[in-house]
Amino acid sequence: MPGKMSPSDFARASFRPERPVSFCPTSDTGWVSDCSKDVSIHDDPTFSETKAAIENMFAHKRDQFDSFKTVLGAETALVKKSFIITAVGLAGVFILACFCWLIVGAAIGIGLDRAGTPLWGTTLILLAINGVGIAVCTKAVKESYRHVSFMPILQALTGHAGKSQKE
Repeated sequence: MPGKMSPSDFARASFRPERPVSFCPTSDTGWVSDCSKDVSIHDDPTFSETKAAIENMFAHKRDQFDSFKTVLGAETALVKKSFIITAVGLAGVFILACFCWLIVGAAIGIGLDRAGTPLWGTTLILLAINGVGIAVCTKAVKESYRHVSFMPILQALTGHAGKSQKE
């Protein structure tokens, strides 16, 4: 069988003195020196190759660290801007809502007074309307709180920024 070699092939092997002696199975020619040798690039590396590989590894690690630092800086800047925009937006909305709600509340109160509702009735109706408004706003805040997350910061710190949870 030309594809398979058995240990008995070593008994039939011969060698040429002018070439290095090899103890591999004989080739089709019958000469040991004609056998093919599987050589890998990882066999017997020189010192300069090893040094170049180590320098290359450190260069890649330095590039990886620089990339990580850039991503972390970008994520941090994004979070800062997000906090500032959110704070300014919330303050503006709060002020606008307070003034609008004061105007709406005053209009409802004046309308109830002109309709002949007693003062205690107007007060109770306005308290009920405000209570429902507070309940609706509280529910909205609790519902939106689920979507607030510090995961982008944690992902940037662990080196997984930009990756979805499913990956």
